[in-house]
Amino acid sequence: MTAINIEKRRFLGAATTFVGAVGVIGASVPFVLSWQPSARAKMAGGPVEAGIRNLEPGRMITVKWRGKPVWILRRTEQNLKNLEQSTHLKNLRDPDSLVDNQPGYAKNQFRSLREDIFVAVGICTHLGCVPTYLLSGMST
Repeated sequence: MTAINIEKRRFLGAATTFVGAVGVIGASVPFVLSWQPSARAKMAGGPVEAGIRNLEPGRMITVKWRGKPVWILRRTEQNLKNLEQSTHLKNLRDPDSLVDNQPGYAKNQFRSLREDIFVAVGICTHLGCVPTYLLSGMST
């Protein structure tokens, strides 16, 4: 009858436990990472940063978000006065910004956090084309 080697048994038990733990971790890492959105999905709907600090009144920049152009326009004082005096606001679906699904900062006549900044997706709702922005009253 052979003698039981306790040290060898402990070593084999520890080695088996270690290899099993490494295998479980190795199998679970790809599974857990699959829960995260892909880089393509992150880029498709992720936030876009745009520098507006040097944007002059009456000027507009265009950034790309989800493959669509987004216009960021700094309104002039005249633009703001025209908005306040406009009689066309009553033709809007929600002229008083009372819709519940919009953020609180957009519940004002300018529909924006800052009244001088206008942000819109630059796609025509009729045919899906990109309209041209014309600078009115400014020489370029």
